[in-house]
Amino acid sequence: MTLKVSITILLLSVITVTISSHSLNATLKTFDPRLLNSTADRDIAMQNVPLIRLTRHLLSPERYDVRVRPILDHKKSLKVHISISLYQIIEVDEPSQNIKLNVWMIQKWKDEYLDWNPNEFGMINSTIIPFHHLWIPDTYLYNSVKMSRDETERYMNIQVTSNYWKGEKGSELSFLYPAIYTITCRLNIRFFPYDRQNCTLTISSWTNSKSALDYYADPQVSMQSFIPNEEWQVKSFEIHRHEVSCCFFSNRTNQIHQFQYKYACCAEPWVILQASLVIQRKPLYYLVNLIIPTSIITLVAITGFFTPASTDDDRTEKINLGITTLLAMSILMLMVSDQMPTTSEFVPLIAWFYLSIIIIISIGTFLTSVVLSVQGRRHMEGIHHSSFVTSSSLFFHRFFFSMCLHLFKLFGVNLTMIR
Repeated sequence: MTLKVSITILLLSVITVTISSHSLNATLKTFDPRLLNSTADRDIAMQNVPLIRLTRHLLSPERYDVRVRPILDHKKSLKVHISISLYQIIEVDEPSQNIKLNVWMIQKWKDEYLDWNPNEFGMINSTIIPFHHLWIPDTYLYNSVKMSRDETERYMNIQVTSNYWKGEKGSELSFLYPAIYTITCRLNIRFFPYDRQNCTLTISSWTNSKSALDYYADPQVSMQSFIPNEEWQVKSFEIHRHEVSCCFFSNRTNQIHQFQYKYACCAEPWVILQASLVIQRKPLYYLVNLIIPTSIITLVAITGFFTPASTDDDRTEKINLGITTLLAMSILMLMVSDQMPTTSEFVPLIAWFYLSIIIIISIGTFLTSVVLSVQGRRHMEGIHHSSFVTSSSLFFHRFFFSMCLHLFKLFGVNLTMIR
């Protein structure tokens, strides 16, 4: 019995060993020894790529810190050059006194920490690095309506170019990004629709004075990619550089004001760039839809009041003409007022013209109704025409005499001396 058990255990052991050997052989057949070294080989291969080695070299934590201004001598000022390219005038909102622009911004500065020898990195002289890995100046548009950068500027990548071949240390950085700015602009619509507006973009650092950041700019804004606007024509777009000790920006005049004394917040001078955009309205649309119809309606209305009245029966065409003209002028005045800012400082001359025409036509309509009323009474009472003229002359003489007396009393004229 014991012998049988021993034989059975031996057979089971042989079977188990056989199955294990077959499994091992199958595993060895499907196993690729290169998988053991795939990660190590990948790291070695990446280290041999010049661009990857260069990026790791430049952005290593031991060499670079995005929180520090990239200049070796912290007592020196970092020069930032700004170029602007106007792409499109999206909207000029007269009631809100805002203008919306699509521009391309270019900021250039020197980063002394990003230094490398192109001979050691496959002769790479320039590379592209995402903006959040590098230090960028805190350039801000002071008179922007929207405060969030996500709504105005679209940051992407920065081009880094080595200064090795110039014999200088560091690199030149070019930061190009598109932006849609909505800025406040004091609109003077007195000569609408022949008005010209001057809107200013005030650009500077938000926290750094001239001792830390010194801004420079091209004198002219590039217009090579500009898409013409259907309503506005660009007359000029220039950038001016100002250095002020302490300053604030005035929305009323779009000008920089300089103080004679200093605050604790700005003991050092500040550099401010002002990009002045001068635009002129194209008046053809308003000439066709407002000025010419208004002139025709006014001419017809005034001419209609000088036409002789009928002596046969009551004719109310003059009154109908006056009321119709008043309605037409009111509609045209509403069309103008809808596009004007709600301000009492700059009232367009065309609005005063509409108001004057409305007053004149109202007076003419009122006098026409009076004349027709008197004429109707004359026919009813059988009064002679000469007596009507005499009564009318007497009425107007008394009216103007009473007006003169009122003016004399108003200005303090002694009536006894006149007599």
